[in-house]
Amino acid sequence: MSLNSYNEKKLDELPRTEVDALIERAKNSQWRQKYHVQPIFGELGHPTVFIHHKHHYHVFYQWFPLGADKDIPYWYHVTSHDLSLFENKGIFIKPDSLYDDLGAFSGDALSFDDSLMVFYHGRWMRAGNRIESLLSGEMNEREKFDKDTTIVDIEMDNFELTKIKDPALFQHKQDLYFITGAMNAEEYGRLAVFKADDEYIRYKGELTTGFNEFGYQWEFPDIIDINGKTLLSFCPKGIDKYQNHYHNMFQAGYMIGEIDFDRLEMIHGPFFEFDNGFDFYAPRLTKSPKGKTILIGWMGMKNGEYPTDEDGWRHCLTIPRELTIVKNKLRQVPAQNLELMRGEPIEAEGYITQFPHKMRDFAGDNYEMIIDIEENTSSILYVKLRLSHREETVLKYDQETGEFTLDRGLSGRLPKDVDGAVRKVVLTEPLKQIRIFMDISSIELFLNDGEAVMSARIFPAHDATGVELSTETGECQTKITQYPLNAFQNAPIVNKR
Repeated sequence: MSLNSYNEKKLDELPRTEVDALIERAKNSQWRQKYHVQPIFGELGHPTVFIHHKHHYHVFYQWFPLGADKDIPYWYHVTSHDLSLFENKGIFIKPDSLYDDLGAFSGDALSFDDSLMVFYHGRWMRAGNRIESLLSGEMNEREKFDKDTTIVDIEMDNFELTKIKDPALFQHKQDLYFITGAMNAEEYGRLAVFKADDEYIRYKGELTTGFNEFGYQWEFPDIIDINGKTLLSFCPKGIDKYQNHYHNMFQAGYMIGEIDFDRLEMIHGPFFEFDNGFDFYAPRLTKSPKGKTILIGWMGMKNGEYPTDEDGWRHCLTIPRELTIVKNKLRQVPAQNLELMRGEPIEAEGYITQFPHKMRDFAGDNYEMIIDIEENTSSILYVKLRLSHREETVLKYDQETGEFTLDRGLSGRLPKDVDGAVRKVVLTEPLKQIRIFMDISSIELFLNDGEAVMSARIFPAHDATGVELSTETGECQTKITQYPLNAFQNAPIVNKR
């Protein structure tokens, strides 16, 4: 049964035998991941909360058990002690009260002493109209949600924006703020700022930036400080393609600068995309206990169709990334503790030439591979992964232009409603390293210690496991290291125990 087989209903209305059948169908899908957070069935929506609380990282994501077109999202809960292995905990928020009867939508959380305070948008019906209200609650000692059944009071004096959505919490000095996506009267994307005190949440105004006409709706904002600089992330909709940029249906990016909270103005640099691949959206940011900035993102695109739909599930999350700022731009590298998943490595060194070299010992569908380029006189370097007689995922680096290409045109079955099968990024420095995280149905590339990142879902056949390297002309001296990666359990937990 596919994701499109149900009329609008809630999970609780299904008999247990049908739920078990959905779990089994998703589990037996040929494209189930090994070490990525994925839904037990249904659609994994965007991550709503990513936070460290009481010695664990907590990820909450929107979960549509019967598919997002059914429009009744739950919140699902996943935890990790060290960002290497994740554990399913089950449903955290059910849409089962008056003010969230039509779904628990975007929100955020705040770790305060021993408490985790949670805020979210609930949708409900009044006089035939759909209403969204800000709701709250607290995670109790058993990691279950104690829901407050009243609406959070918000003072909206002088509010002139529309379509407020996706509230994110952040602190400045001793004050607590919300920032939300919004749209102005001219239908350009904006950010709205609210300040919280003991009694009310008050609208403070629009955050002024240097982008007055940059997309028609801004979504999923987040704010975090990195080494004294402010990182503002958001997802602008309606951006036109430009050179190698903005080719996806929806974009996710960031600006770095400083915010004047008295004037509600941000002085910032350019807008950069987080990811130059196909499948990345709605990232969430948090701090580790040691002060590192960690990102996790949604490896999917809204409104697209994926081959896993026919198996009753869709989407996953990216691996966690550590963020630093170098020359006023982000460097993104895999979280250090992902190394805990590694098995025994295999290595190879030598010169790659125009004669294709099949790396038979490196064949696989679930690994971390590091290609260090020690000397390169080639015109173009090719790396073919998940290779068979019919399929291949191709990485290509042009030494003269500095252009790196990810081509999934022959990678197997492709998602629908995607603009093209190629994504490109121009590197500012010669390519020195490609770090590859391959899973059953995804690939994540980290180039030059995180100067650029490219993520994509791929859906090859079982026999597409080969690895092959070659050049157009000239030769490239490389050292290749590959680690098998341990899978983590994807326990089929629906309701919290």
